[in-house]
Amino acid sequence: DSLDLTKGDLAGFDAVVDGFGAFTPETLPLHTKTSQHLADLVAGTNTRLYIVGGAGSLYVDASHKVQLLDTPEFPAAFYAVAKAQTEELAALRARKDAKWVFVSPAAECSSLRCRSIARRRRRSVCRESSGGFCAR
Repeated sequence: DSLDLTKGDLAGFDAVVDGFGAFTPETLPLHTKTSQHLADLVAGTNTRLYIVGGAGSLYVDASHKVQLLDTPEFPAAFYAVAKAQTEELAALRARKDAKWVFVSPAAECSSLRCRSIARRRRRSVCRESSGGFCAR
């Protein structure tokens, strides 16, 4: 269990990858709890924490006010998980004591161009001509 890890367990690592996922209403808060615990453990060190999130937190507008999870096209079945991951990202953004990267994969990506764009560090998505989304 990642919540049982100690600072000593992670000593000497260059990076820690958190691919945690929870999908039930009672476990959704563990997204933030887990990443905050891991951030506490790497705080003040050179170890970088990578958190695998989802596309729901990506912005769909140029002003960065509307996130993908808040659009009508976003699947209702994934909303609760996306909301938990968006809250997890907000908690990480409030931290200044840990080195972290939140990986938000593209919502839907089929073209080679889109895969290339998704590798860059961005906070927003674009629509493909097919109507899908890709990271921008």
